[in-house]
Amino acid sequence: MAPQTKIRSALRLLGVAAGLLALAGCGTPFTAVSQIGLRISSSSKAKADGTPISLRQLPMTRYRQQMPKGQVLYSLRYWSRGVNVQAYLDVPPGRGAFPLLVFLHGGDPTEAPGHYTGFPVYTPVMAAESSNAHSIVFIPNYGGYGPSQGDICSPYDCFLDAENGIKALSHIHGLHVKEDATYPFGFSLGGYVAMMMAEHDPQVRAIVLDSPWPGALAFLRWADQFSQDALGTSDLSFWALMHGTWGNNLDSVVYRDNSVNFSSIHTPVLIIGGEQDTTIPPSLVQFLYRQLQAHNPYVELDMVPGGHAPITMHVYRLVQKWLLPLGFRFYLTT
Repeated sequence: MAPQTKIRSALRLLGVAAGLLALAGCGTPFTAVSQIGLRISSSSKAKADGTPISLRQLPMTRYRQQMPKGQVLYSLRYWSRGVNVQAYLDVPPGRGAFPLLVFLHGGDPTEAPGHYTGFPVYTPVMAAESSNAHSIVFIPNYGGYGPSQGDICSPYDCFLDAENGIKALSHIHGLHVKEDATYPFGFSLGGYVAMMMAEHDPQVRAIVLDSPWPGALAFLRWADQFSQDALGTSDLSFWALMHGTWGNNLDSVVYRDNSVNFSSIHTPVLIIGGEQDTTIPPSLVQFLYRQLQAHNPYVELDMVPGGHAPITMHVYRLVQKWLLPLGFRFYLTT
């Protein structure tokens, strides 16, 4: 395998919890009948962003043991950037309004060409294991990943795919998302997506970032603090790959679009970093923490044992403890 191919393969593996790694069930057929009456209230062939295409319930016999009682799991397809994007939707029983928990997987920040079907693509089993008895759970696969169509998209387009998916939820009859109660939880590249959601979506109440990629310009500013000899091999390769893919003009639209405006994030932020992470190094996580903290007093950083995007019971307890005062009961069945 060529060195650049190895680099791209490694970058594609950014993020998503180790506890969500069950890959069975990818080819499970969907059923069209909803047990709790959800249906698309409007649809269009115009391919407008956020327009739903289809809503299918997954057969519950296969996933019941991973889900709280009464929970129903769907596959939602919707238009985003002219691409047919797929997401999983986990709905608790009841007719009231629920908070919205958004799980955002990692990926390739350099927009490698082609379609990717392996890890970190979300699967039905992973979606079932992400069930939360106290919230609606929305789990998008960005364009170019897994069941979604298209090629692997840029970080900014991943953000658009997540936001357009949330728009599509408003077209589902019987689904009620509580106002000002959206909680993005981003892993690696998904951390960038979560920060972009906090920057642009007024419904976001708080965000959790697990080994987050900080955006293009923040990464380059961090890398510029080191000599090339001091950078790790993967960091140096990533630095070179970004310049090779996006060019050297840091004022260009591509760099601006794929970067976060930290001064615009005022929601509470919990950052989790792995002490042995070689993909998003601890010093990069700490750099991001300082950038956010300079504009936002509600930022907390917890470095924990483990490598990239650590997910352990200790991490879940940290998240539970941090989210509870913010009005969210975080719970996974695993």
